[in-house]
Amino acid sequence: MATSPAKRQLQDEDRDESEQGSSRAPTPVPKRVKREPSLARRASRGVSRAAGEPSATSDHDSESELDNSEYESELEAPTDDEEHFDDDEANVKAYEEAKAKTGDIFGWASDAGIIKQVILVDFMCHRHFSVELGNRMNFIVGHNGMLTGIAVALGGKAAVTGRGQGLKDLIRRDADKAVVTVIMSNEGPEAFKPELYGSQIVIERTLHKNGGSSYRFRATRDGKIIAQKRDELNEICANFSITIDSPLTILTQDAARSFLQNATDEMLYKFFLEGTGLDSLSAYYQKMQLQGEQLKNIADSQAEKIPLKEIEVDQLHRQVAASRRIVELQAKITRLTSELAWAYIRDKETVRTGEVNSRCFILTQHRSSRTQ
Repeated sequence: MATSPAKRQLQDEDRDESEQGSSRAPTPVPKRVKREPSLARRASRGVSRAAGEPSATSDHDSESELDNSEYESELEAPTDDEEHFDDDEANVKAYEEAKAKTGDIFGWASDAGIIKQVILVDFMCHRHFSVELGNRMNFIVGHNGMLTGIAVALGGKAAVTGRGQGLKDLIRRDADKAVVTVIMSNEGPEAFKPELYGSQIVIERTLHKNGGSSYRFRATRDGKIIAQKRDELNEICANFSITIDSPLTILTQDAARSFLQNATDEMLYKFFLEGTGLDSLSAYYQKMQLQGEQLKNIADSQAEKIPLKEIEVDQLHRQVAASRRIVELQAKITRLTSELAWAYIRDKETVRTGEVNSRCFILTQHRSSRTQ
């Protein structure tokens, strides 16, 4: 059977390589790490085998697999060069416990912090407006004031919404107050105080004509009031990673128009800082640094006062010791005064007793003489 020139050339090259390999001294085989073949290699290998075509890398792959299986036991055995950490088992255990607690939540939308319903009462042009939202993405168009209501309920100022100079401008005409209510989902591992709020959080903000506002936090719309302070809203927003002042959270039409028309590198960078929260983080760092410097200055000034305070402490110790000595002496004086008073009485009683005894003796002698 005649062979093709290409096949004959491959056979000649293999024969030459085998002859050269037999003449060379054997070299030590380096330690290999067993690796799974890539998807592309496995796919190409499968296609070539299915088509019945000879593969130039098949011999090399089989040789690699044999070498890997030969050194697999050696790789599995512990060596002196391997670094072992004592807390590996603890880390694995903690990871498994955390994974079992949170479940497979990666890649899925959170069940906590989702706005379920928005209710506007005497707010802007609405006398009573309510809308329920879906769990995922919602598209709302038209003149509705929904975005403004959500921003106000979550602590935003009127300037953030671009709909007025103050909160009182958002109250419907001829109304004394406006009430904005946002109902948020509170389920899953990221829930906020589930033992108090349960499966949902009702945030209610009341706007007054004088420009002030008040908050109420409930588990249900008509339920018991759990909290009324702004700090509770700050904790809720921090728990759900809501930054109401961020342009990535609330982007008004005016801000979007200005951003699209007048965007510069400086504005883009500022938008990036605000959107990612790095500007707030930088402000926090600066505040912490300032507070740290103030505390350091206070500590240094107090450290300078330590010698004087030690002298004052010594003086106070001496005063305390003198005061205790005075108290002891006063107690001794009181005791001796009492003993002196009783000594007078004792002496008087002794003198009187002696006089009585002498009289009794005289009378006894007188009677005895008369009897004789």
